[in-house]
Amino acid sequence: MICEACLGIYLLATATQPDLARPSDVHFIAEKSASIPARPLTKTLSVAPQIRLDDIPAYAAQGITTIISNRPDGEAPDQPTFAEIKKAAEANGMKAIHIPITSPSAITDADAAAFGKALDESKGKTLAFCRSGTRATLLWSLSQAGRRSAQDIVQTAAEAGYDVSPILTRLEK
Repeated sequence: MICEACLGIYLLATATQPDLARPSDVHFIAEKSASIPARPLTKTLSVAPQIRLDDIPAYAAQGITTIISNRPDGEAPDQPTFAEIKKAAEANGMKAIHIPITSPSAITDADAAAFGKALDESKGKTLAFCRSGTRATLLWSLSQAGRRSAQDIVQTAAEAGYDVSPILTRLEK
């Protein structure tokens, strides 16, 4: 059985690697091979599973100007710290913002507002990431409540491979 946190990575992996044998292979893909590509939510925002430090120059070359990390430091033993991400981002002319979320159910309205503010203040394309991309997508979804229809938010997230229907009630406010 695949852990909930890796479900998003598995869905992304099977989209790019249809011959993936079983869900448990996602750990190998996420940790040992090239990074899984980011998924666009809008023209200026993409979400991704955990990025690696050596991914950052490529994202900068793609026009990403802001990176938002939604992972708390120490969530997994092999993940770079936010300080390392920030240093690499700044070395590539990018801004890095840390809005750590411990679980999807822990996202507050203040977290969503901070995410929305970061997007509004970004001077170009933004990449938001967490372990699977789910928390980043949920934050974007909640930051768009009142700006876009709930159904549009749900559909946009679904097109990127993420299910935000569990927060539909919060999106309809």
